[in-house]
Amino acid sequence: MFLEELAREIEGEVRAPAEGPLRRIGVALDGDAEVVGWARAEGLDAVVLHRARELDQAPEGVGVVGCHDWLDAHIPAWLAEDAGLRSPAPLLDHEDVLVGTAPEDLRERVRELLGGEEAFHPGEDEPVSVAVVAGAMTESLVRAAAEEGASLYVTGQWRAPAANAVAETGIAVQVCGHRRLERWALGALADLLEERHEDLDVLVAPEEDAPGATG
Repeated sequence: MFLEELAREIEGEVRAPAEGPLRRIGVALDGDAEVVGWARAEGLDAVVLHRARELDQAPEGVGVVGCHDWLDAHIPAWLAEDAGLRSPAPLLDHEDVLVGTAPEDLRERVRELLGGEEAFHPGEDEPVSVAVVAGAMTESLVRAAAEEGASLYVTGQWRAPAANAVAETGIAVQVCGHRRLERWALGALADLLEERHEDLDVLVAPEEDAPGATG
């Protein structure tokens, strides 16, 4: 696989070229000095950055692909699948807001996958059988979720304008934490790329201080 092929596959943008085929690549959220140093130390051929526009200077000899919108759009589907949401379908035609049949312990499954949660807003304490895993949270989406019978709304960030709808519908909201969710998605992306390309080794950039621990 070459850098341009990788960029097309994940609908990304080449920010710095790479020479030759890719054998060892990395995925990271930000292009800060720590990630640049990590890419050099690991001998990476290329790195995929979620926020490539923040990259001041590409590591010498390391290709860079920016991948923001595509990754964000796929996070809800990946999380829904891994957490056990069954027969997911778009809510109000939002491809990144999925409603489906849920295991009763969906919240616990999500917490285990992500290593925690940022916050939980309890609802009317109904058993979970239908839930929404969402990349957005608006008043209309919350009301639509409740109309579909959902008793749990899983999302990355709490959105205050939807608070009245949450209170009026009695739906519970699990707030995963934006950065926590992004960090988990890097691992999902790495797994996906390795599954598709047997000759590709994909590393996830470390985050020692774990700023996403609380979102």
